[in-house]
Amino acid sequence: MSSQTPRDRQMDPTPAGGLGSYPQWIGRVEWEQKGFDLRRDSVTVRNLHAQTSAAVDIWGRHKTQPISISVTIWPAKGFDAVAQTDQLGDSNLNYGVLSKKLRDAIDAKKDYVGSLEGFNDYLWNQMKSLTPVADKVVWSIELFLPKASVLGKGVSFTTLFGRSENMFFARDTLHVREIAIPTIVGINPHEREMKQLVVVSVWIELKELEQGISGWYGPVEQIVIKTVEEAFAKTLESLAAKIISNLFKLWVFHLGNAVDVRVKIEKPSAVIDADAAGVDMTRSSDATEKGSLAEMALDACGDREFETPEFPMMERLDDWMRRKGIS
Repeated sequence: MSSQTPRDRQMDPTPAGGLGSYPQWIGRVEWEQKGFDLRRDSVTVRNLHAQTSAAVDIWGRHKTQPISISVTIWPAKGFDAVAQTDQLGDSNLNYGVLSKKLRDAIDAKKDYVGSLEGFNDYLWNQMKSLTPVADKVVWSIELFLPKASVLGKGVSFTTLFGRSENMFFARDTLHVREIAIPTIVGINPHEREMKQLVVVSVWIELKELEQGISGWYGPVEQIVIKTVEEAFAKTLESLAAKIISNLFKLWVFHLGNAVDVRVKIEKPSAVIDADAAGVDMTRSSDATEKGSLAEMALDACGDREFETPEFPMMERLDDWMRRKGIS
């Protein structure tokens, strides 16, 4: 599993943009306060397919696996000039230039074995030369691993890079997509007699990386699966809160960083004439708010040293937590 510090992530020893500093990792609120508005002109290359050893597989091993890479750039200036002339100039940012730069960067590091954080930072160092160094430029790089989830539809790791006030900032988000889990859930008597499918997606965003998160998707998915299987919840709201609480107790606080956790749960069989029904819940690990999920999770952990369950885990998660004194 990954354990990089922010500086360890860098595959390119050159400071970002020649400014003499590396990006500062910030959270969602700080990002919005910097004025990084994504409702403007952008250019995208979506799902460029390749093979990579930068990520671990579902068993935690560094094995070559398929990867799809998507890059979006929001330049400081829009595309009005190109739209008016209907011509691409030599200096214009366009998807042809972007896709060639991206493919060349991938080919140059095809044997890289490291982390998704490091790979994203390397790609950004290549992509940022395509735009003039100016305030409010934003780059998004998403690495999608379709084979990295046991019961889900893949894992993505996305970094948003932005420049403001002569500094670079970044946000990382880990997304485990659509984990399909059969379980007992529901308030109706017949729902307590037979398992039905729930589909869970998880987004985890770290404010600042003391440890990398990209290699943790296996343990994160394991916590989600075992929580859902063992909860026997009546409502999706209770189940979502339980998942977030366990992620806080067993994973988030282990990293010691401010974090947002979002859980979306859907029941495909809940409404007969709808594809699915569900709930979406987001919580922050800021424990300063009285009665917050984060505060309750910290209280449940007591004074113990934070531990994460072994991966893969053969025993029940609730048994392991009781054995460790986690309420």
